[in-house]
Amino acid sequence: VVDWRQHLSASEPWPCMQVLRPRKLCWTPQRKTLREIKMSIEKGIAFNVNNYQELHRVASVIAEVGTAHAHVGIRVNPQVGAGTIQAMSTATATSKIGIAMHDVSVSDLVELFRDRAWLRRLHCHGGSQGCSLELMTSGVRRTVDLALTINEELFRRQINVIDIGGGLPVHFDSEEVALTYQQYAAALRATVPEAFDGTFDTSITE
Repeated sequence: VVDWRQHLSASEPWPCMQVLRPRKLCWTPQRKTLREIKMSIEKGIAFNVNNYQELHRVASVIAEVGTAHAHVGIRVNPQVGAGTIQAMSTATATSKIGIAMHDVSVSDLVELFRDRAWLRRLHCHGGSQGCSLELMTSGVRRTVDLALTINEELFRRQINVIDIGGGLPVHFDSEEVALTYQQYAAALRATVPEAFDGTFDTSITE
């Protein structure tokens, strides 16, 4: 997992470009204007698409500016369930962010990528607060399985970046460390070895 910088707001990436190359940035706001999408593509800043409507907007910009500097991914909802804090769980059957994996067929998702060779990344975020280690890693496992299926069905290594989201659970009522990065990394290596063994060019986290 390499050192990237993920940004949620529209203004964050631009000052970061003063000290980091644009391709080391990943911009992940929930809403993006056409201007922001165009600027991101032209500058070579990676970002993830959250829904079909946004995908159509990105496609319209791609048609205008081309794909030479595009680093675009799709966020999927692996729908692995909720943690102990429902409001902070982002991988339930009804979570609204990301394309829900159980609501569409695998073949439909494959076709989504077949028709858009500029989609090269797959992103998930199963939640962190109130989520068990098993829940977090299972979402990544399901996402990587989808990426492997897409690449196999397309007979090309189209998805070359896996974005596993980020964040670790904490105890809200004590200073006790709930989970360390070392423990999370070890669990990921055991559950999703493909994220580390060169199957993909890069795996990133927040």
